[in-house]
Amino acid sequence: MSALERSSPGTPTTNLIASLSGAIAAVGGTSTPPPGGGSGAASVGALAAALTQMVAGLTNGRAKYADVAEEMRIVAHRAAILAVELTALVGRDASAFEGLAAAYKQPKATDEAACSRAAAIERAILPAAEAPLEIARAAASVAELAASVAERGNTNAVADAATAALIADSVCRAAALTVRVNLAGCRGTPGAITLREMVTGFASAAARAAVRAVTAAEHAC
Repeated sequence: MSALERSSPGTPTTNLIASLSGAIAAVGGTSTPPPGGGSGAASVGALAAALTQMVAGLTNGRAKYADVAEEMRIVAHRAAILAVELTALVGRDASAFEGLAAAYKQPKATDEAACSRAAAIERAILPAAEAPLEIARAAASVAELAASVAERGNTNAVADAATAALIADSVCRAAALTVRVNLAGCRGTPGAITLREMVTGFASAAARAAVRAVTAAEHAC
């Protein structure tokens, strides 16, 4: 059984982080070419999700926070699911990047070869953008969850929740940048326009969530 398969929504946070690290290391050790920025962002995003799950768990079950116990239980569950999704995206992004790199390596010495290469690149560009788009989506969700925990969770761990939100925001911005760069060659197509609009929305949502989390942490000082 792989590290990813052992990482389930019910796994304790410490074990979850260890499992995520094992899955990430496995991808990093076998991918050719090695994982790029998208994979790196996904791995960090998974750890932000695990951190969010931890803080929600430190809130749930405490008498002082009985009124938000159910919300924190749901947050912890959703954060664990996002951690697994982001870990899976480490490998998905690496595979998409490998496909695009292979297309760029095709010969272009003749007109026929150049046309074949161009078609291969066009086919590989959208998958190479869709993987970081999913990373941005998941990271934005993590940031939202972390902000909720920072605002209503255990005040003894509010800095941890804010840290998770800030990390998720950075992951989302990095993934959004990767999407825009990968789409540079087809920016005018309907598909590319849609992806750019979507990732811009995710990045904006993550940024707002990070501000909320930091504000909550600063109010606790």
